[in-house]
Amino acid sequence: MTSFSEIQELIARALILDREEITRTSKKSEIPNWDSLGQISIVTTIESRFKIEMADTEVFSFSSPEELCAILEKYGIVIENR
Repeated sequence: MTSFSEIQELIARALILDREEITRTSKKSEIPNWDSLGQISIVTTIESRFKIEMADTEVFSFSSPEELCAILEKYGIVIENR
């Protein structure tokens, strides 16, 4: 089981931000550095951590941490405190 705070940390690390800048309801358009390159950085960080390979259609399909968590759950990654 993975905590939401770990997902926050992974996104923040990928975007070179403080974890506090990422919330469940944050939107891509509101977060500095979350552009197309930031999206790829998030995906590669997540894939590396969880040893998964996201489908091409999923790579650009999420625009919030909450949407990313929903995708991860499809891969059997349970997010507690979601």
